[in-house]
Amino acid sequence: MKKILFLGILAFMLPFTSCNNEEEDDMKTFTVNFDDGDVELDAGEHLFYVTFFCDQPWRLDVTWLVTDPIGSPMDIWCQFSPTYGEAGNGKIRIRASKNTTEKKRKVELSLSSGTQKRTLKIIQNADPEAPITPVEPDEYDLMVDNIYYRLISLEDATLEVTGDGNAYQGDVVIPDNVEYKDKTFKVTTIKAFNNSPVTSVKIGNNVTDINNSFNYCPNLTSISIPASVKNMGGSYDHVFQNCANLSEFILEDGDEPIHIYDPNNEPFKNTPIKTLYWGRNCNQSFSFREVETISIGKKVTECPGIVALLGELTIPANVTTISGGISASKIIFENSNTNLEIGDAYADTIYLDRNLNIDNLFCSKSLITGNNVTYLYNISGYMESIDISSSVQFISGDLSSCGNLREIICRATTPPQIDDSFSDDTYFHGTLYVPEQSLSLYKGTSPWSNFIDIQPIK
Repeated sequence: MKKILFLGILAFMLPFTSCNNEEEDDMKTFTVNFDDGDVELDAGEHLFYVTFFCDQPWRLDVTWLVTDPIGSPMDIWCQFSPTYGEAGNGKIRIRASKNTTEKKRKVELSLSSGTQKRTLKIIQNADPEAPITPVEPDEYDLMVDNIYYRLISLEDATLEVTGDGNAYQGDVVIPDNVEYKDKTFKVTTIKAFNNSPVTSVKIGNNVTDINNSFNYCPNLTSISIPASVKNMGGSYDHVFQNCANLSEFILEDGDEPIHIYDPNNEPFKNTPIKTLYWGRNCNQSFSFREVETISIGKKVTECPGIVALLGELTIPANVTTISGGISASKIIFENSNTNLEIGDAYADTIYLDRNLNIDNLFCSKSLITGNNVTYLYNISGYMESIDISSSVQFISGDLSSCGNLREIICRATTPPQIDDSFSDDTYFHGTLYVPEQSLSLYKGTSPWSNFIDIQPIK
């Protein structure tokens, strides 16, 4: 829910329409004290009073708390009178209109008197059984099968899907083409579905652009972007932000890259994606705080930087470049004979089966290497264990900072070359496991010989 400060003083200075006794008799009235706590109402119309005592003159201010900052959400659904008064016992008359929307409404009252300030929230629930009234867009050129379109080009015969808010609900299917007056139009652009109660949208295969769309869609749980889409967002546009239940996002496989632009460089902001499939090259880096699994398609060669704080990230062999850094709870670099160009990699657990040209490989728990790895560059972190495959010949990095290392398994029969030394804590408290036939070789080769405890691999 986004908090929006409306011009409360002006709103409260509006004269409160007088109400005769007959009107009060028609509604159920009640009285609460300002200090009693929040007031929660059902979706119906209400008239009630808030009482209080102040030893100095008082003033009432308001903050409208809304879930919907798209369009004009500051509907004055509550009226108050008076909004200021003298010292002594005070009484504010409040009338709440019926909530015909599908969303909860909130307003916060602030009562100021001298240096004292008290707050009270009024919460009005929505009627879950109330039907959603369709609202047609302000501007559109045609409607076919309950979808509104604007004409992009008559010469090219292209259309744009338009309409936000309650223009759509439930499951929506966007066609590839629309027949209108014996002419076929391609549906190429979507600029719609903001603040929309839609539950699903199937996007047609002629759509190439999605601009300023799919923001604040609380009922949308998954979406699939077809290979035809080339652009999402624009210089001033957001897409797929504040979708509270959008947990699955699929970018279908495609040969052409997709360009994603967000003016604040925060694609998918406040959208809790948990499962992500990324099937195409892309220009934009991403950060996902709640993602659990990220899969990268076989057609991706250039991957954006990805932050998946709690999730698992698998980098397939077809990826040759990662523009920026990646971070996840667990990172798996699948086996490949091609070196991967990458900025940084941060993870608790890393499984590595290819060579990395990397600025920093930071691991906080365990690092395991596969047989395609011949060198390890720029290792650092607080890892507790490292399992080095027999193929590794060279190791570099800030090994002295890895003071938590207690288990080092080195499977190479010939000790790999190291350009740094482990910490004294690791040499003293850690155990080095090596091939049994190479025990004497490791004990005689620096810096491996610094380990007090060198054991054969079990």
